Amino acid sequence: MTDLLARAARRAATELTNQPLVQAEVHSTLGFTYYQLSLYAEAEPLLRSALALFTRHLGANHPRTAVAHTRLGSLLVWDGRQREGVAEQERAVAILRRHGPRARAELADALAELGSARGVLGESERSIRDLEEAAALCWQIGPAADQTLASVLGDLSTAHGMLGRREQSMAFNEAAIALNRRLPDGRMNLATALSNQADWYLRLDQFDRALAAAAESLAIREELFGANASPLAFAHSRLAQIHLGASNVTAALEHSRRALDIAGATLTPDHHDFQFHYRQHGLALLYAGRADEAVETLRRAVAIARRHFPTNHMAVAGNEGYLAEALAAQGDRAEARQLLEACFPTLEAAALADQDTPATRRFLERYRRLRESLRTPEP
Repeated sequence: MTDLLARAARRAATELTNQPLVQAEVHSTLGFTYYQLSLYAEAEPLLRSALALFTRHLGANHPRTAVAHTRLGSLLVWDGRQREGVAEQERAVAILRRHGPRARAELADALAELGSARGVLGESERSIRDLEEAAALCWQIGPAADQTLASVLGDLSTAHGMLGRREQSMAFNEAAIALNRRLPDGRMNLATALSNQADWYLRLDQFDRALAAAAESLAIREELFGANASPLAFAHSRLAQIHLGASNVTAALEHSRRALDIAGATLTPDHHDFQFHYRQHGLALLYAGRADEAVETLRRAVAIARRHFPTNHMAVAGNEGYLAEALAAQGDRAEARQLLEACFPTLEAAALADQDTPATRRFLERYRRLRESLRTPEP
């Protein structure tokens, strides 16, 4: 598929120079496709070209220019440049608000992307406000906006989950699953929603239901992209996480290794997804009794999380906590204690917000015990 995209990009660059708006549309479509495949280096020049062409030939305040800002912003957010990406998305929203009802659909999309980006930054309440406005616009528009609404429902689930609101989160996610099952183009969103549902089942110790949801998510991604495309990596890491929760370390190692193999062949080495892949593989190594390898792997997870997320984000603190656990198992109590003391307030706050799930209660108790043991001098 990437070869086809590259050939199409070369043809657009040479054959459409006298049709700038057509070239802009082609660049936007190709860039967005690369973005959806997590091929950000290939996507960015195309999306920037589309934005420049639309700005030059339609004007800075045209709705199509705003859409180009939205797409570029989404790329920047997921490539680790969150503040820059949010700024692009805020420009899009500001432009589209000036156009009133004529640009409702574009505004709904822009607010959906902005809300999702704020969620990545850990700004859950602001994320919910943007997403609720996007949802309201989708309901006004009707079935034509169902694709956007499905994404919004999934992101609302994530935002409420980050705030510990389990019932709201699961309800939004179930609505997203139901809507995506009805949509001809809802398969990828369905895969994401099923993966999120698997995560909730895991927190509730419902391992069979978690495995079923995660396995369906993997099957959909294989159906859409083939067995070796980048979206498959996350599905394998989710399965590794669930198998580890069910104490099946062998299966967890198999899936986490597969995730890293796929990601290593398809993503740039510092892609944000690697923090999740290295985390799951590191934990599988740790619980397999291979502490030295676990420490090395979890250090990579921490380094990538720190590059892509704020210091108080759970992606950072969670990986730091797991690394502290691995360091303690390795015998390096001093570094483990220093690391855990730094990240513990974030871990504890997140766990207390969601302590009605068995997995979260165990997580909190485990790290409280680890913290206490590391504070106790060795005999």
